[in-house]
Amino acid sequence: MSAPMITTGPIDGSRRIHLPGADGVDVAARRIELTDGTHLDVYDTSGPYTDDEAILDLDAGLPRRRQPWRTTRTQLERARDGETTPEMRLDLFTGAEIHRTRESILPNSPVPVGSVPIYQALEKVDGDPSRLTWEIYRDTDVAPGYDHITSAIGAAQIAQAGTAMLCYVTPKEHLGLPNREDVKRGVITYKIAAHAADLAKGHPGAQARDDALSKARFEFCWHDQFRLALDPDTARSFHDETLPAEPAKTAHFCSMCGPKFCSMRISHDVRASAEEQGLLSVEAIEAGMAEKAEEFAEQGNRIYLPVAGS
Repeated sequence: MSAPMITTGPIDGSRRIHLPGADGVDVAARRIELTDGTHLDVYDTSGPYTDDEAILDLDAGLPRRRQPWRTTRTQLERARDGETTPEMRLDLFTGAEIHRTRESILPNSPVPVGSVPIYQALEKVDGDPSRLTWEIYRDTDVAPGYDHITSAIGAAQIAQAGTAMLCYVTPKEHLGLPNREDVKRGVITYKIAAHAADLAKGHPGAQARDDALSKARFEFCWHDQFRLALDPDTARSFHDETLPAEPAKTAHFCSMCGPKFCSMRISHDVRASAEEQGLLSVEAIEAGMAEKAEEFAEQGNRIYLPVAGS
């Protein structure tokens, strides 16, 4: 059996840093270097494997960065003693109101929100798996092979409502043992769900990454797009499938729409034309529409034109 592949080292175009946090606890972040010389710091959960200064020792374990926050008793011990911590109150899946919460979410959801957690099903039968039946275990469930997507919809909803931790689901949920790629897809999907919830809650700083990436898209800064993406490797590989050459990384189009039909390139052209003619944006749009209307009339008001050279 071959040894499992482990990815180590900084994520392309960025490096792992630690920012000072509350109570002397450092917060992991990823500093993304942009092509204009600036950078964007984003919260990072990739662990020590992307830190080029980390010493990886499985026997010693991870550095105790959160030691100041450690309490004398674990959450489980406190729960068994009947204590309800703030973290427990935020956990909609396994808290004391699990049945009422789930049964209020599901009937009112316009889309499937994944399968009922086994934890809830077991609670209904006092922890005895032999008593599990279809009536107890069933739930809205229409997309085997895509449970990471359907469950992420519900994850975004409960995260917006205040859930502090999301447990990711892979495409192989209830189908098989997930491999490395399945785990990656599940984690990235849940990062999207968590980010969507942060945006919905107006979380400070959540919009900054979206704004930076939108700017990179509009300005055709391909390298910045890859670096700012939640999954830089996949974004870059998709672009490389059809436009692998380095000059394509500065081109003002991609292979999806090409140079003639790229909406962002057309927007740039409209702006440039307006500037040349000294027109305001609204005037430029109206002038452009009039020009296209005249061109359409000259071609006989035909929607479908013959192929050139035929």
